Amino acid sequence: MPTPEGYVILNAEEYAAVLRDKEVLESERMDWESEKQRLKDQIAELQRLLFGAQSERFVPTATPGQLLLEL
Repeated sequence: MPTPEGYVILNAEEYAAVLRDKEVLESERMDWESEKQRLKDQIAELQRLLFGAQSERFVPTATPGQLLLEL
């Protein structure tokens, strides 16, 4: 029996391997999505620190004994 163009007939072992690969790839995709969200959150926090309201902005403090550079 001919198969439609673009289709492949798999035996039971091949089909099981494809399902395992699919599960692994879905798990990896979920891990990458979590990492992507973590990095987005981190970027948002850093942007708030740099560009947020003056009361929220990070202001570096002078280190005792460090000379000041007069401009």
